[in-house]
Amino acid sequence: MIGFLRGRVHSTDSGRLLLDVGGVGYELFMPDRDLARLPASGKEAFVYVHTAFRDDAISLYGFTSRERRELFLLLIEVSGVGPRLAMNALAGISAHDLLGALARGETAVLQAIHGVGKKTAARLCVDLKDRAAKLLKESGIPAGEDSAAEGDTLAATDSITADAVSALVNLGWRPQDAEKTVRAVRRELPESADIQKIITAAMARLSKLKG
Repeated sequence: MIGFLRGRVHSTDSGRLLLDVGGVGYELFMPDRDLARLPASGKEAFVYVHTAFRDDAISLYGFTSRERRELFLLLIEVSGVGPRLAMNALAGISAHDLLGALARGETAVLQAIHGVGKKTAARLCVDLKDRAAKLLKESGIPAGEDSAAEGDTLAATDSITADAVSALVNLGWRPQDAEKTVRAVRRELPESADIQKIITAAMARLSKLKG
């Protein structure tokens, strides 16, 4: 079993990395967030790896930190959640926000992830709520809120952000660019701004950056 690889970045594609390790090219599936953190082609990279065995294939999944690898392993323990869905989760939302949503039982945030339906979101929260809260506590990030009202506000905010990011990703923008831009736009717009205004403002900013 391969635990990590160190080599030179040969090339990257959507969701994939080709890593040159001593002249051998290892193809790894990677969330776009992790791909964005890699150095340029030809530079050395260190990647944590999960090796998945199936009857017809051996697949490698790569991550830029041990914590993200552990979160991936946590997700695929849940019935009905395979590697592809876990990769979507890590590509579509930050590890911190994902753990927070699980710990607080925010199914609306999880449903914004591509491929996660209502039943899967509920199962994820039920199965991983306590473990996610523990991981957040160990990292020094509180999982709970001081009051129910504050919790409701936070859940609504996270849900709107997740929905806006999901919409932009569906329109072809990279997940990490979409999330970064949505969060920046939300800091500038009034708190009362609806999701359509947020998406419109984010698209304008992304288009400007691209141009």
